[in-house]
Amino acid sequence: MKYLLRILLVSLPLLSITSALYPQRFNLTFCGEDYPDQEIVLAHRFGSRFFSDDTVRTGPDGCASFFSKEKLPEGMYQLVFTNNRFIEFFLTDNQEFSIKLPKGAPIEQVEFLNSEENSQFFEWQMRMGHYQSEMGALQRSMRQSNLSPDSIRYIQSRYEQVQKAAENLWDAGIKALTGTLPGDFIKGMKPMEIPINLPGQSPENQKLLQYRYYINHFFDAVDLTDSRLLRTPLIESKLNLFFKRAITPVPDSIIPAVERVIAMTGREGETYQFTVQHLLNLYSEPEIMGTDAVYVYMAENYYLNGHASWVDEQNLNEIQWRVNELKPLLIGSPAPPLVKLVNPEGQTFDLTEIKARFVIIYFWESECGHCKESTPKLHEMYPMIRSKGGEVLAIYTRLEPEPWKAFIKENNLTWINAYTPQNINQIIDGYQAWSTPKIFVLSEDFKIVAKDLTIDQLEPLIDHYLSEAGQN
Repeated sequence: MKYLLRILLVSLPLLSITSALYPQRFNLTFCGEDYPDQEIVLAHRFGSRFFSDDTVRTGPDGCASFFSKEKLPEGMYQLVFTNNRFIEFFLTDNQEFSIKLPKGAPIEQVEFLNSEENSQFFEWQMRMGHYQSEMGALQRSMRQSNLSPDSIRYIQSRYEQVQKAAENLWDAGIKALTGTLPGDFIKGMKPMEIPINLPGQSPENQKLLQYRYYINHFFDAVDLTDSRLLRTPLIESKLNLFFKRAITPVPDSIIPAVERVIAMTGREGETYQFTVQHLLNLYSEPEIMGTDAVYVYMAENYYLNGHASWVDEQNLNEIQWRVNELKPLLIGSPAPPLVKLVNPEGQTFDLTEIKARFVIIYFWESECGHCKESTPKLHEMYPMIRSKGGEVLAIYTRLEPEPWKAFIKENNLTWINAYTPQNINQIIDGYQAWSTPKIFVLSEDFKIVAKDLTIDQLEPLIDHYLSEAGQN
């Protein structure tokens, strides 16, 4: 942390003295009679993570002060105690105030002195937490079996009452804290209200219209140029929710959304850097097949073109290496060549000699434990695959042909069997088949349709592909 905190063990009245000496500086005093001679950590939020700024020890009276001649960055902070309890608050333009915890009082009864916005936010947070806990309990009750109709009606009625109270509290908090960082945070965290009826199309299309409304207005209540919101969970949680759960998880939908969201940051400053970096990381190890194309897009358009001034050469080299690894195997790309394949009879052939509506490439080895289970299971599906116009090319990834031939004979593997004694390393690297089993599905013209599938995922994927291609 670049800010030097001078630590004073003081009683509460000293706040006014230091405020006069150093006006408009950071000066936070805590007093809690139940916390004598204890360490307290001051930590700030950055998205979902916390970073320690400093640690102080209280005096015999339970008081201690954090002090700096310079203000700290505005955002959400915490005082964390040795019993793992904490007090969360905001640092805004006013950074000279006190936090008091009366003797015997729980954390929920904390008092903020000279910080009305923190007092209002803390009260709002406590009341909202109460409503949310009650709604959670009511939802759990609804899931119980053997509830009587009267009980169900009561629970539903009570849930609607609490939900309405929570909505009113949300609106009241936004109004009371308008123009403040806590107010902007509450406003941004409020769930979006989607109109029940939207004009433009027939009623049966309302769900589609509501989805489009949700996507188009998702960030309306969040200022993505406000770097203060990075030091709250707001921006990170909104980005995760939008890209993980709202946007259709295909590159053709994600990439335009990436561009739209990045444009909202103003394409400069701290929020721009955070958003670009967060989205790159989000798709570096994609959870959904095909979205690695987003990583490649982000890398080539925001990092490898010299626009990421915050990244050093070593990290750029690592990003370039990752792009080189991912790009040849993106969905829709031509499959890497498979030439000089050898069948059990010693005949040589190439991938392009196979004529089928789709080709499943299956990398395996006879001594692989998972392969011993998956190979017979896949072969049981071979008649179904053939009936749909497909073919299986099973490529053995070892050099010794004897175990390969023995396994083929023992399991009566009637698909196209091959191994590659002349260029095995090149093929394994090209398909990143360093571990087995590994499955690719190729189109009739040998473009990658799917990859890294399990056996159970194959049949639904094949049916979907043929349907999309109009071949069912």
